[in-house]
Amino acid sequence: MINKNFRKVLPVILTAALLGGCSTLSKNNQKQFYQTWSIRKVQLANLKNWEARGSVGIKNKHTNDLAKFIWQENSTNFTLKVTSTFGLGGVTILGDKDHVILLEGATKTITAKSAEDLMYQELGWSLPITNLSKWILGLPAENAPYKPQFDQFKQLTDLCQQGWMIKYTDYQEINNFTLPTKIILINHDLQIKLAITRWKIKS
Repeated sequence: MINKNFRKVLPVILTAALLGGCSTLSKNNQKQFYQTWSIRKVQLANLKNWEARGSVGIKNKHTNDLAKFIWQENSTNFTLKVTSTFGLGGVTILGDKDHVILLEGATKTITAKSAEDLMYQELGWSLPITNLSKWILGLPAENAPYKPQFDQFKQLTDLCQQGWMIKYTDYQEINNFTLPTKIILINHDLQIKLAITRWKIKS
C-alpha cells in the first residue's frame, strides 16, 4: 500500500497533473504585464514545455498535510516527484495521454489509464486532474464553461469552473510569460494551496 501520508497528499499533487484574489505584482512592474485576455490565453495555451517547483497543502475535514513537488510537463507527457516535508518518503508519477504510472521506492509500481483512474483505484475518489494541469498555468480547462474575474491588467484573479473556485493571489514574469506563484483551489469539502517557488520555461 502507498504510504498513508502520501495517500492523503496524492490528490493534491496530481492536480499539479497541478495547479484567483488580486495579483500582488509590484506596482513598479505592473504595466509590462498588461495583455488582453484573448492574447494571454493564446500565449499560455502554447506553453507546452515547463517545470514548476514548490509546496502544496491539502485541507479537508480529515486531514491537513504538506508536501514538496517538482512537476515537469511537455507536449506528450508529465512527471511529478513528490517529497513529504516530514521526511516520510516520496513518490514519482509518470503520465501521458494513454496511462499513468506511480512509483514508490524501488519496487512499488501502480499503473492506470489516467491520473483520475489512478486516484480512484488507490483512494476511491478522484479530482479533475486534466483541468488542474491548465489551472496551474492560469488557464481555464478546455471544453467546459467557466466564469473568470480579472484585475485592471487583465490578469486572472478568480476562476469558477466545474464546481471549483480557483483564486490566483500572486504572479511572476518568467521569459515573457506571466505565471501564477500562489493558487488556492476550493470546492465544497476540499481546499488546496499551491506555492510555486520556481517556474522554468524550456525550449
